[in-house]
Amino acid sequence: MSNGFSVEADFTAGDLERWINEDVQDWFDELTSQLLFTGRILVNKARAKTKSEGGFGNITWNLRASIGLCAVNQGKIIETYFPPIGKGEHGNSVGREMAERLAVYSEGRDGILVVFVAGENYAELVQTTERDVIYTVIGDNLEDALKSIL
Repeated sequence: MSNGFSVEADFTAGDLERWINEDVQDWFDELTSQLLFTGRILVNKARAKTKSEGGFGNITWNLRASIGLCAVNQGKIIETYFPPIGKGEHGNSVGREMAERLAVYSEGRDGILVVFVAGENYAELVQTTERDVIYTVIGDNLEDALKSIL
């Protein structure tokens, strides 16, 4: 027995699937954007830390210029962030190269990977002399920064 009403959808299951996928992609794009924005802030903080704040001094600017990030999604580099600083062109180049080499390890993995580096080969040595290069700034701020965007 019919009650006299009929309901007919003006969309298909394919339309519904497409709308859901578009919404998920929009959400993912916004999250990615916020993650990269936060990463750039952390890189800038690491680069800005002075010797009097527990960081290191500059002679060539190469170490400071080698600090940056590389973001990877589905195994493809979507952004590198190594803005020029001082006279550190060499450091900028080696930082970018190191980040891109490390990004290769994300192949075959889903999602986004952000690689933070201090690319000069002597960065670890400077860090062991109790002068912060990147570890404390990124490490101490990363969890809070991620919580703020989620």
